[in-house]
Amino acid sequence: MMACQVAVNQKDHDFLDWDSFVNCIEAHAAFDLEVIKEQIATDYGGILKGRITDPCMQQVRNAVNVSKTMVTRHKKAILSALQEYE
Repeated sequence: MMACQVAVNQKDHDFLDWDSFVNCIEAHAAFDLEVIKEQIATDYGGILKGRITDPCMQQVRNAVNVSKTMVTRHKKAILSALQEYE
């Protein structure tokens, strides 16, 4: 299961207050995408806090790819969205 978790270090991501992790074991729809798009359009600086580094995104993609428990359609959608990090 640790292969499906990616460390996001605060020292490499100055928008974080502490070290964090991305859990790639499973995915779920926590937010309505349309609401997020609307919030970004109206308050970009207040919503978007920072960008995860490319090496970290590659690790996220790899972790999603090896997940044995993630729903197939979620896995395909995430891998498609992260194609540039192959």
